[in-house]
Amino acid sequence: MNLRHVLRVNARMILEIFEAGRRAADGDFEQCLIFATISAANNGHVDDDPLLAQAFAGKTVPDDMRRPIRMLRISESLGLARETTRVKVGHLVRKGLVTKTPGGLFIPAGVTTGGQLDAMFDAYIRSVAKAVDCLAAAGAAGLARDERLGGNIEDWRWGVVRNVAHHALRGVADLIHYVQPDNLIEAYLFLAVLDHAGAHFSAPGRVLYPDHLDYPPLAERRTITASGLASVMGIPRETVRRNLIALVNKGLIYKSPEGFGLPIIDSEAGRRADRVVQMSSMADMVRLVRRLRDIGAIARIA
Repeated sequence: MNLRHVLRVNARMILEIFEAGRRAADGDFEQCLIFATISAANNGHVDDDPLLAQAFAGKTVPDDMRRPIRMLRISESLGLARETTRVKVGHLVRKGLVTKTPGGLFIPAGVTTGGQLDAMFDAYIRSVAKAVDCLAAAGAAGLARDERLGGNIEDWRWGVVRNVAHHALRGVADLIHYVQPDNLIEAYLFLAVLDHAGAHFSAPGRVLYPDHLDYPPLAERRTITASGLASVMGIPRETVRRNLIALVNKGLIYKSPEGFGLPIIDSEAGRRADRVVQMSSMADMVRLVRRLRDIGAIARIA
């Protein structure tokens, strides 16, 4: 079933999507997640409806069709304190990225088409294109080996951007459920360690340890230092180190003289939880592939 392979590819894509979002939010991961949550609430009903999804694949959803979301709902869905949510939303409103209405918060269509977020959206598309390449090469997640992201990008650009952002948000929800983090940065760093430890096992055309019971040996997994993560992610080293130690204490990662890495799971309960995460990742990715195909974004290559 390629469960482990799909999880690795999915983790890399989600990490890249939220890295692009963090750059657009001046490095603030919580703002990035709040923005994605508002977008999902505003547009989710369109992409859930096959006819509407096709109709709006190549264009943005107009303001009068966007469904606002209450600040309290954002706070609850992300597990953020209400005051933190209020402050972060305030930043997004002052930047002109989010609008407050009596019914709640929404992202105006003009924000998505105005050019200020083009770099983020382009990064989304590059990331999903790489993921599709990697999965299709292994015939995974419902993709045929000759399928890729293709065709006329203008016909599906906005549908892909919305669906990929919403998919990443679902992945973060699964991550939070698995990690049970004390804060969102902790969950984000776990994802980064997970990616660094095993992304090299899922290179296109050379997939190693693809399935649930294929545990890569510890010696073949990569580690990364707190300084290395801080440099790559633009987060203060002490913040990174403190949150990594919290993950070590929870048994989710380990610390060695070479750095931090992903341990071998040897308990039956741990393996069951690991499989649940992999099955959820597979279901989410199959769902995303189906939606991309439905809006014409998946094409066969010659």
